[in-house]
Amino acid sequence: MRVKRRSSAIGGGLSPLEIKIMNAAWSEGKLTVREIHEPLLAEGYIPYTSVMAVMNGLVAKGLLKQDKSSRTYVYKPIVKRNELAVRIVDEVIDAILQGDAKPIAEHLDRRKRTSRNGRRTSSR
Repeated sequence: MRVKRRSSAIGGGLSPLEIKIMNAAWSEGKLTVREIHEPLLAEGYIPYTSVMAVMNGLVAKGLLKQDKSSRTYVYKPIVKRNELAVRIVDEVIDAILQGDAKPIAEHLDRRKRTSRNGRRTSSR
């Protein structure tokens, strides 16, 4: 019997590649491995099978859904971008800050004020 592994890392342990794939899935609504693999090749060589394995890992983490109804599998996000962000922040508050949200609230307030004053240029 095969057991699906789920990461217990904060935020599901999303790697930079997983984040790129999720951003593409959120932007496109649905995509195949090939549709994400080709743009990634422009950034440097990455095996097709590695991209496929990461996408299957995102299915196991409950972030993507795999539609197997056609010959080419189609992946769709099942968690909204904002929902995942909130989940990650909640996990940080619980696991690292022991339930104290004040440091996060203060940081977000500072970030909002600096972006309002034009000092922040990044849209992250």
